[in-house]
Amino acid sequence: MKRAGAMREARVSGNGRNLLAALAAVLPLACSAMAMAGEQAITVAGQQAYLNVPPGARAGVVLVSGSGGLHPQDLFMRTRHRFEAEGVATLMVSFQSKLGPAVQELRRHVPRVTLAGMSAGTVSVSRAIRNGARADGLVLVSGFLMPGSAPNSVQALVGSPGALPPTLVIHNRQEACNKTPASAVEPFIAWSGGKARATWIDSGMAGGNICGPMHYHGFPGSEAQVVSSIARFAASR
Repeated sequence: MKRAGAMREARVSGNGRNLLAALAAVLPLACSAMAMAGEQAITVAGQQAYLNVPPGARAGVVLVSGSGGLHPQDLFMRTRHRFEAEGVATLMVSFQSKLGPAVQELRRHVPRVTLAGMSAGTVSVSRAIRNGARADGLVLVSGFLMPGSAPNSVQALVGSPGALPPTLVIHNRQEACNKTPASAVEPFIAWSGGKARATWIDSGMAGGNICGPMHYHGFPGSEAQVVSSIARFAASR
C-alpha cells in the first residue's frame, strides 16, 4: 500500500512539473494578449486599421506604415502598443489608406490628432495634408523629404511651408537608404521656415534591405526612443 501511494505521489509530482512547464509557456502569451486587450480591429474607409485608445487619452496619432503595409516588421506595427503606456491613442493604418477619414475617426476619441508617416508613409501623410486633412501635427520618420531622391517628396507634395502643421522629423544619422538620405534633413528644416524641427536617433543594429524596417532605416533597437519622441510631440499639440 505504501509503495502504491508513493507511485501515485510520484505521478502527481510529474503532472505538477508538466503543469508548471505549461504555465511557463502560456503566461507570456497571456500577458501579451492582456497588453493588446484594448486594441480593436476596425475598418476605416474600406481599409483595415487597428485602434487603441487608453483611458484618459487626450492626444492621438494616426500611424501610417511604410511600403510593406501592415506587416509585423513595420516600425509602427511592431511599436504601436507602446504608445498606450505613454497615454496616447493610436490608429494604425496602411500607407495606402485614405488618411482624411482616418484622422476623423481618431478625432472621435481624442481632441488632438497627429499624423505620423514612416518611410513611404511620409509621402502618404504629405499628400493628405495637401488634400486638406486637418491634423494638429505631422511626424515624418525616415522621410522622403526633398526632391531628387525619390519620385515624390514631402516638400513637393506639401508645396509651401505655410501648409505644414507643426512638424517633427525623426531620422537616423546612420541611414543607408538612398531614397531617404540623412543629408536631406537640414535642407528640409531650413525650407520649413520654422515649422519643422529634427530629432536624431541612432540605431545600433542593422540587417537586410538597407531601405527595410530592420536596417537603420527602421530603427531596430531604438524603438523606445522613437515612440517616446512621437508621444511627447503629439501630447504637446
